Amino acid sequence: MAGKSETKGSDNARFVIHSLHRISRGTALCGPGHTYPGATVPFGLVQVSPDTGNIGWKYCPGYLYGDSSIIGFSHSHLSGTGWMDLGDLRFMPFTGNEQQEDYRSKFTHLDEKASPGYYSVQLSDYNVKVELTATPHSAYHRYTFATNTVHL
Repeated sequence: MAGKSETKGSDNARFVIHSLHRISRGTALCGPGHTYPGATVPFGLVQVSPDTGNIGWKYCPGYLYGDSSIIGFSHSHLSGTGWMDLGDLRFMPFTGNEQQEDYRSKFTHLDEKASPGYYSVQLSDYNVKVELTATPHSAYHRYTFATNTVHL
């Protein structure tokens, strides 16, 4: 197979990352593929990713490419399972009124960036840049707020 690396042991992670660069993110996330765009590492304990919904079979991974709003960022996701699970430990950075009922925010795919171990997006409604990364045992969130009135 062209581009396949003949590696063993610790080089497996390098092969996975090389292979991921060749996959079209939009193709992988469209339809009922049940995948998510977030940050993870091979055999890692967390899969930190955006959630665009959580009700119904289509939201098995918590993310649907066709959606235009994000409800939060959670630490556990499954790809390709065909069954909803996890999506817990959800955070949502926002600005403005603390007493609102729905904290979701609009976003565009033009403002999303994903690469192995890293994900970022700009939340349009709150003007917050979200960056997520993962290590083998934990995830890190970085929120860059445009105002001083911030909430999690």
